[in-house]
Amino acid sequence: GGTIPGYRMARPAGSRCRRGRDRTYFTPRFSVEFELEVMKGMPDKSVLTQIYEIQSPGVAEKLLAMGVDHIGSVVLDERNWKIPELKETVRLVSESGARSSLLPLFSSADAVSRALDYYQPEIVHLCETIPSAPDFRRRIDSLGTAQARIRERFPGISVMRSLPVGPPGMEQKERLMEMAARFEPISDFFLTDTVLPASKDAGKEEQPVPGFVGITGTTCDWEMVAELVKFTRVPVILAENPLTCVVLGAGKFL
Repeated sequence: GGTIPGYRMARPAGSRCRRGRDRTYFTPRFSVEFELEVMKGMPDKSVLTQIYEIQSPGVAEKLLAMGVDHIGSVVLDERNWKIPELKETVRLVSESGARSSLLPLFSSADAVSRALDYYQPEIVHLCETIPSAPDFRRRIDSLGTAQARIRERFPGISVMRSLPVGPPGMEQKERLMEMAARFEPISDFFLTDTVLPASKDAGKEEQPVPGFVGITGTTCDWEMVAELVKFTRVPVILAENPLTCVVLGAGKFL
């Protein structure tokens, strides 16, 4: 059950597609038109779809008509965070029976709280990158404290936390499990997304969106994700494009 009819699966050598009894998540990052074409080939609703950067009601309506389950919108700027069109998009998704997700590209608990008060999504997605030593533990403690405040203020909103996973070949298992242990009590979902390793020239990790993880166009280490799924009780979403197999699990792949 690892293929999409009409498409050839593109995935790392040696990787396995796993789908089980209930559901599989994928997070496409192509054009809306391409995503809709892929969805037409999905065999049944055991596959839950999650599509992000939906910033207008018109686009959201197209995705809702196709049966998308989670629709995410992005607040790009802490200074310009009140966008009526975006609020209408979130409202439309929530009232349709799908789940709305809000991803703020800023970290202050107070600023995120203001955005949640205004937009009222069903999921808040926190996706800050987490640097390697020597700042690693200080950073996860700081993010964990802020996330706990947000969760306490908004008990009715689910929290999705991105966990950065590097490409295959990186030494990262201990670091990933420590992140999971820190965030597990205050998260409803984990989403693993690719973090780029430090370049030799820069000497530090530089991501496409500074300070945040994702949209790298590269595949993370799926073996590490499998280890995470075994380790944590929190459901794990693997962020990939629709030509790769993506899975969700809580202590196992579902």
